[in-house]
Amino acid sequence: MELKLIFPYSQFKKLGLNGKSKMENHMADEIDQLIENLEEASDLGTKPVEIGFKINVAIVNVMWAMLTGERKSQDDPTLIGLLKAVNRCIELATTSGILLFMPFLIKILPECIFGITEMRKLMKKTYGYLQKVIQEHKENLLESEEEEPKDFIDAFLKEMKKPEKHESFNEFQLQVLCSELFGAGGEPTSVTLKWAIRYLAKYPNIQKKAQEELDSITHGNSRKISLSDRQNLPYFQAMIMDLIRISDIHPIGVLHSPSQDTQIEGYWVPKGTFVIPNFHKVHHDPQYWEKPDELYPEHWLNHGEFVGKHEGFLSFGTGKRRCPGHDIALMELFMFLSRLMQRFTFALVPGDEGQVESTAGCVVSPKPYMINLISRH
Repeated sequence: MELKLIFPYSQFKKLGLNGKSKMENHMADEIDQLIENLEEASDLGTKPVEIGFKINVAIVNVMWAMLTGERKSQDDPTLIGLLKAVNRCIELATTSGILLFMPFLIKILPECIFGITEMRKLMKKTYGYLQKVIQEHKENLLESEEEEPKDFIDAFLKEMKKPEKHESFNEFQLQVLCSELFGAGGEPTSVTLKWAIRYLAKYPNIQKKAQEELDSITHGNSRKISLSDRQNLPYFQAMIMDLIRISDIHPIGVLHSPSQDTQIEGYWVPKGTFVIPNFHKVHHDPQYWEKPDELYPEHWLNHGEFVGKHEGFLSFGTGKRRCPGHDIALMELFMFLSRLMQRFTFALVPGDEGQVESTAGCVVSPKPYMINLISRH
């Protein structure tokens, strides 16, 4: 638990979950290059573009910089190769998921049917590259205990050197953790951002109202939005939360199982039963949401004030098992979406009626779509 949740969160907090930070600087750099790339791909807004992979690269590059202290170009072949490997592993995890329910199948069918053979090869490639990066950090690690780590790998290596360290702090676990953070820290956020752009093009009035709020605190779009502006943007924050809800990228939660026979609200749940939380049902339940099947930022507003908690919202989980990366995800969504909306208005291409179509997988993504990026300058 400490290794998977507490340590990563504590280190990212030191590196920048509060105020002006390394993380905000990393995000600003990626957004600037992403906007450049989108303007080039769209020929300054004169032709529609497919934005999915470009967003994915920019988002994961933020996490890469936090892990390694190194910023790569968004067209760097190593970064793109790692990202494609991680994305493919996420796709293959969907195929192998059946083994959670019928584990005996692995004894009677070849591994390749479930994508396990390919997944092992991809993980070996990823771990091999991470090992080289970790070795470079080991060679350059400062001996001074007073010196603050410049990135996550440095922090982990310093923890490994402590005599009272937990047994989980070893080099192999560092490789695994970096791989998981690289994937989990990028894929859900980039998928949510792709959904957000799709929905905002579908709901132009909401998009316009959010842009007007952005303009109101930047004196007509004369400066770039920063994280410190969040508290002055209640409608924009409400819009982000409802975009997360309606995007519903994790329609079901992590499997759980009671350790003893249990009774919940009149239902008998025997020990060992698979319990699957149905987030989708809650996120579209009229008991909790006035307009459950629409993008409606007012779900998160009370007399114009933003209210960040809602009984019917489970996207990040709840309780002690709540996703430890939720603060990072919200920071990234705010920064990327606000800066993109300062620069562009998202519009459906002719003939596109804004249908909401998704792909199946561990993370539910929108089907690839073309979008018009109309310059606001």
